[in-house]
This record gives sequence, C-alpha cells and structure tokens, in this order.
Amino acid sequence: MQNIFIFSARLKHIRDSYKVASKELAFAINVTNKASVSKWEKGNNWPQIDMLLNMSKFFGVTLDWLTGNADSPLSDSLLSKLEASMIACDQSGAGVFEFYNGDSNDKHTISLPDKYALDSSRKSLYSLEERATIVFYYSLFMLSQIHAPYEDDPRKSTFKAYPYFRLKNDMLNLLGQSSKAPKPIDFEYITSQAYEYARVLESIAK
Repeated sequence: MQNIFIFSARLKHIRDSYKVASKELAFAINVTNKASVSKWEKGNNWPQIDMLLNMSKFFGVTLDWLTGNADSPLSDSLLSKLEASMIACDQSGAGVFEFYNGDSNDKHTISLPDKYALDSSRKSLYSLEERATIVFYYSLFMLSQIHAPYEDDPRKSTFKAYPYFRLKNDMLNLLGQSSKAPKPIDFEYITSQAYEYARVLESIAK
C-alpha cells in the first residue's frame, strides 16, 4: 500500500478522534489554504515537510507513524523533547507552563504537579497516551491564547470542541491525573481503522 494513503487515513482519523475541524487544524499548523487539509485526507498530495512536522508536534505523534513508516504512534523520545520545550521554571524553581494572554507583555503561569514537572516521575507515572494527550491539550491552550482573552464571552473558542473556559480546567485535570480528566484516545484503534480507510482510498485512486 502506498504511504500517502496511510498518511491520509491516519491524519483524518486522529483529527476526527480529537474533534478538530479541518479549518482548525489548518490554523494550528499555520496553513493559509484551509482546503489543503481536505486534499491531504483524500490522498491528493503530500504536505510540505514543515507542515508534517507541525502536525507531529500538535498531536504528539511520531512523524514515522503519521507518514506510514511505522506502526507505533508514540515515542518517549519525541514526547520528552516536546515536554522539555513546554516546561519552564518559575523563580522558586518549580515547574510551570508559561503563556501570554493575548498580549506579549502579559505573562502568566500554570503551576505543574511535581510528578509531571520532574522528568523521572513523569516517565514512570504517566503513560505515553497520557503524555501525548497533555501535549495535545497544551498545544490547544497555547494556540487559543492567540485570540484570548475569551473569559468575557465563554461561547467563543478557537477550537469549537474545546471551549476556552473549559480548556484550562481539562488540562489541569490531565496534569493531575484526575478522574475528571479527558480520556486519552485509543491509538491502537485509530491505527487499525486508518489502515482500512487507506485501502478504500487506494482502491478509489486505481
């Protein structure tokens, strides 16, 4: 099977599983032509490498899996690199997420549980699926700051399925491994279903 159809199917299934609209993904990976995502998911063409890398970072999955060169979507190595870029330290040395609420001079922080902030405990206490989900929610939250603040109108949201007023709470629940936290998506199921969809795309293209 051609890798372009595997890529198309995996992109569509992970996007649908996370309930991210095509135009929202285009915004997230900095694509100006919103129709590009639809073309990619139909197997019409490949994205440029920078777009593929942006997708990999946004969803927290490996580039090899996304492009059909591997069956495992999650990698400790990739997630560790993404987490290292996400986690900062405040003046006391505690782990935080830093963000700017609509104004580059208006810096805020979100305190992180020690078990997540520390590399060793994060790797032992959080599954790869949990870590990938946190990376995804972090991406959503940071991108939402571009159009922030929305607290005065909670009906507005950069990502329709993730209202701004709930997004931060969901991310905090994920970090704290609360029972209220969103469940990680089933990557094994996505990989299986995407393969079947890729076969359909390939048969249509013949």
